[in-house]
Amino acid sequence: MAKRTRRRAPRELTRRPLSRVERDQRMQRFLIWGVIAVGVLVIGVLGYGLLVESVLKVREPIATVGGVPISVAEFQARTRLMRLSVRQQWEYMSVWQQTLDPNDPATSTYLQYIQSQIRSLEDQLAPESALSMGEDVLDQLIQEELVRQECARRGITVPQDEVQRRLELNFGYDRNPATPVPEPTAASPMTFTLLLTPEPTPTPYPTSTPVSEEEFRRRLNDTLRQIKASEHMLRSWIEAALLTEKLQEQMVAAVPTTADQVKTRFL
Repeated sequence: MAKRTRRRAPRELTRRPLSRVERDQRMQRFLIWGVIAVGVLVIGVLGYGLLVESVLKVREPIATVGGVPISVAEFQARTRLMRLSVRQQWEYMSVWQQTLDPNDPATSTYLQYIQSQIRSLEDQLAPESALSMGEDVLDQLIQEELVRQECARRGITVPQDEVQRRLELNFGYDRNPATPVPEPTAASPMTFTLLLTPEPTPTPYPTSTPVSEEEFRRRLNDTLRQIKASEHMLRSWIEAALLTEKLQEQMVAAVPTTADQVKTRFL
């Protein structure tokens, strides 16, 4: 007779092993949620830092003139515009220098002037000149805001069509040219008549070839992209330059041309 085997029922987990399994599972859940929380915290900190640097910080005023703030974003854009203008002048002068014969006595003096201008522009673009350029830009922005407030007090305004025309001329576009323009001897740079006290040019540059309206729009968009500014901001700078001209004209006209004179004689 074969021996009968007895099947044992599967042993149920006792209370102690079950508690250990639950404790391990709970620990795993805590670790997972902890990693997620740390990840969310890191992303939040990085996002806040990016928000502060790219949005909040650039909106903070770098100066306040008569209650009107000058934002960091405007200061940075204006500084980039100045560097762009200086670099374009340097490129233009360098090309122009190559067109002059260094062995020609008739152009030797003029060549020396071109070389001195190139060195001056290189000094402005040097890293050690960044602080002084920034100070110049801030002084210009403050002066422009003072001009706006004084013009508002005097009732001096600038029509928007005048701003548009100055903007077009700054990029070489003239919708109503008076006379045909000769071909240039070198590629002329885009100049920005935005400085309130521009330095006079001892020798005029060769006249540049006028550009089309499409080319004007392309140059404008390219400049706005490089300086990271809006067209409204650029127009405000041009408007400030025009207001300065009108304010100077009004102040000069108010200066009396005659004055009382007294003759004295000592006995």
